[in-house]
Amino acid sequence: MTCKLSMPILPWKPDDPPLKNAIYRKSIALSSQRIKVTMSSDEMNNEEPIAADVLEGPIVNTSPSLTMNPSVPSVEIPSSMLESKPRLWTVFVTMLSAVLLYLGVSLASGVIIAIDFFTRSGEALSKLSQDEVVKLVSAYVFAHPALLFFLLIPGPIALLGITVFAAIRSPVPFVSRLSLTRPSWPWWVTVAAVLAAPFVTHLWSILLSGFVDSNPLMEMLVKMSRSMTDGFGIGVSLLCFAALPALSEEWLFRGYVQTRLAQRWSPWLAILVSSLLFAVFHGDPVHVISVFPIGLWLGYISWRSGSIIPAMLAHAYNNSLSLIGAVYDQTDALDTGMAAFSDQLVVFLGLPGLLVFIGYRIASRKGLWKTGHA
Repeated sequence: MTCKLSMPILPWKPDDPPLKNAIYRKSIALSSQRIKVTMSSDEMNNEEPIAADVLEGPIVNTSPSLTMNPSVPSVEIPSSMLESKPRLWTVFVTMLSAVLLYLGVSLASGVIIAIDFFTRSGEALSKLSQDEVVKLVSAYVFAHPALLFFLLIPGPIALLGITVFAAIRSPVPFVSRLSLTRPSWPWWVTVAAVLAAPFVTHLWSILLSGFVDSNPLMEMLVKMSRSMTDGFGIGVSLLCFAALPALSEEWLFRGYVQTRLAQRWSPWLAILVSSLLFAVFHGDPVHVISVFPIGLWLGYISWRSGSIIPAMLAHAYNNSLSLIGAVYDQTDALDTGMAAFSDQLVVFLGLPGLLVFIGYRIASRKGLWKTGHA
């Protein structure tokens, strides 16, 4: 078989650790350059059929009979490397470690705040019920926005730290391991996917509102966002409630977890499992149910684009609109009305975004638009 390449193979040696651990399938697309593959009639009788169309990305020589163009370097890959599968236990160990550290530092921050409160106020814990303690400490925190900052920041930082450490320790290159690559689709599809994210959440909230009500924990988050904005302004609130969660959670659940699961399982199963883990991470049952659909959407656009960048942007945008609605429009956690400006923004931008995204997917499936995944 003879391959005519339009670009050279990357100069990796077969025994390089990044290459050895990155080869989970029989070929790896490492760029968006085109490669044309041609076969002679004799070789067609001895080799398995290979599509003679244009393939996306350079190919790696996985067969001893594969002869590259003499002017282009090639890489011979032992069959033992092709049979190896990525490890799954590291995914779940890393995720569990990250979540436990997140809970640990968040709990430690809360305990420090409670100790500070009772030290300053002189209240006797033995004379108060648990509900009274929670109310007093909550009121104290809401009255001091700096304490909210101290309470909210350590958790996401811990989550992000564990994810970064695990990705660095992986033999797979950091950017590839977390799918921090450039999206495979046009930029305007990313914009459409981002705008559609809050609309997906809004539709689910409409369905959910008939069965469940917003609970005290979710309302407490709304009060925290309002208090944080009153004390530090909208910029710091966006950092705590939108930017940091989007960064830390997407790097862990879509970048580290889903990327690896999709290499062992079907993409849909990988999306489902990572979305369930993402939802359960939010702890409260109502919160778990409410964020599960957005988790599916974020997982889907990550897989289709081959990158978690659209999911990060969509996550941050969704949380930003929720924050703006809670602070300026005084909406509650499961608001489904259309009176608030933030809700109108969700619908009037989200619906066109969703329609554009669906149109792009239909065009891609019909071959009218090339995409990284059919």
